[in-house]
Amino acid sequence: MAGADEADILRFYDNFAADYHLTYGGKWESAVERQATALDRLIRDVLPDARSVLDCSCGIGTMAMAMAMAMDVQVSGRHAGQSRPGT
Repeated sequence: MAGADEADILRFYDNFAADYHLTYGGKWESAVERQATALDRLIRDVLPDARSVLDCSCGIGTMAMAMAMAMDVQVSGRHAGQSRPGT
């Protein structure tokens, strides 16, 4: 996005957010499950007793939803209020 200003960038992501789940080829749920397994392993390698995590700049929440399968998740980001892409 060479030459794009902040408003252009925000507009791009706002428009893209509703269709982001399509980037997973119709396999959104299985992608979240795979990410949940990988993220849980990474987090617990460092913090075995972790019970909560903060996802800063969570975007539309793909990773946050994955992490929420195993622990409490707090999110912060432009689209943090969107419960699931495409909804």
